[in-house]
Amino acid sequence: MTPADPDLEVRDEGSYRAALNTLGEARLPARLLSRLMNSLEGYRAARKLGWSRPWNKYGVTTFLALRLDPAGVDRVWLDPLLDGLVSPRVDGEAARFCTDLRADPLLMGFLFLQENEVDGMPCEGITLSLGRKVQRRYRDRLDLRFDLPRNALEEATALRCTLYVDPWRDDVTPPLLERRLDPAPGLAEAFDRLSALGWQWHSDTSRIWDHWTSRYIDYFGPRRQLHSPSHLPMSGGERLPSLQGTRGAA
Repeated sequence: MTPADPDLEVRDEGSYRAALNTLGEARLPARLLSRLMNSLEGYRAARKLGWSRPWNKYGVTTFLALRLDPAGVDRVWLDPLLDGLVSPRVDGEAARFCTDLRADPLLMGFLFLQENEVDGMPCEGITLSLGRKVQRRYRDRLDLRFDLPRNALEEATALRCTLYVDPWRDDVTPPLLERRLDPAPGLAEAFDRLSALGWQWHSDTSRIWDHWTSRYIDYFGPRRQLHSPSHLPMSGGERLPSLQGTRGAA
């Protein structure tokens, strides 16, 4: 920090409020906006503020965020996907939470298309993220994160999927359930479905979420793994064939 730079570290509620006020003024140069946004996002993730959760931020680059209408038009494909992957693998409190969340008429959702790194391996990633407001500042969450290593893009056996069931309870309590689903029937089919939606919607401005602050956050950025064909959309690229029917598909 140079002598002329303001203190942009977000440490507590006071500096969090000050950071939001500074963003509202939008007068900082790009390098300071980037520092402020990443400090702010680290504070938010640690306290589960807004949509922030660690598995959406660390080790990932989200190059496209798509809005969903999970309580409306998207139920036609979303309900069968969740019935197949989530419902058989949750019980007790987690099952009750998932049922209640999915029935909420104000349910929100996103599809995050990502370049991830898992155990040192570059991956193509898709996160299906559902949530709802709790109080004003917090969100309940139900996420499915898919990761497919780049060196095995045509092998269903390499597909990883993690389920996060995370009702907001306080700032520090871990998810109620965090479970690897692979290998499991239906994973390749679900991944193919989400991949197809990414290709279908990647240029649809009514679906694309793009807030100006995302340009200054480390876990958002342009796609760098520009290899074609791919399971994830890119301008001028070709889509890989479906994972269903490949080795290991259930």
